[in-house]
Amino acid sequence: MDTPHRWQYVDDSILGVPVNNRDPDFAPLQASLDNLKAWTVDNSATMNHTKSMMMHVCTSKRDVPPPLLSIGSHHLQVVQFTKLLGITVDNQLHVSNAVRAASYKQYMLRRLRTLGAPAAELCSIYSSFILPKLMYASPAWSSSLTLTQQQQLERVQKRAFRVILGPD
Repeated sequence: MDTPHRWQYVDDSILGVPVNNRDPDFAPLQASLDNLKAWTVDNSATMNHTKSMMMHVCTSKRDVPPPLLSIGSHHLQVVQFTKLLGITVDNQLHVSNAVRAASYKQYMLRRLRTLGAPAAELCSIYSSFILPKLMYASPAWSSSLTLTQQQQLERVQKRAFRVILGPD
C-alpha cells in the first residue's frame, strides 16, 4: 500500500493523516483505510480487527471530536493510549514513559562509569540501551512534540553524555 503517512513494523502498520484543526476533514484518512482494505483483499492478506484501533491526537486547544472511521464493516475503536513498539503513546503525545524508561537505564551507565568503563564502551552502551528507548516510536510522535517534551528528551541525553564524558 502506498501512502506517505504509513509506518510499517514487521506485521504492524500505522496510518496517520495530518488534519487542519480549524476545518477538520477526515476523508483522506478514511480513503487511506479504504485503500488498506482493498490492498488486503487484493493480496490475500488478513487483518486482525480486534487489534485495529484509532487514536485521535489533537494538539489544538479547541475540542475537535474524533472521527468515526471504519475498515470495511468494522468500526475502529477510539483509544486514549496504545503501546507502539514497546512504548506507551497517549493521545496528548506525552513522552514521559520513554523518558522514564531511558532514565532508568542511565543507572547502568553511572554504575559502569564508577567501575572504570572507558568512554567508548559507555557510548556503545548508550547507543544500544538508552537511545533506542528515546527513539524507538518516534515516528508516531516526533513531529508533534511540544517544546517541554523536546526539552525532557534532551535532558535525558545531556545527562547520559555528562556521565559518559565527565562533568567537563
